[in-house]
Amino acid sequence: MTEQQLVGVGCAISRVSVAEICADLGTGRVKAYRMLDEQIIPNVVVGRSRIVTRQAYEAWKATCGFGLLRAT
Repeated sequence: MTEQQLVGVGCAISRVSVAEICADLGTGRVKAYRMLDEQIIPNVVVGRSRIVTRQAYEAWKATCGFGLLRAT
């Protein structure tokens, strides 16, 4: 698993890719993007890109009822 880094003013922010989200949740890309579009998984949209910070993703995963995902 590789980490992507955003370098800001004195800080580094680790990001999670959609592929990592799919592997972690056991879902497909379409479901992962739907969850991002609906802000179920916290993310920021910049142009056509979605940025998911590792910290926000891990916090979401720990508190959202992980394991209760239903296929739609």
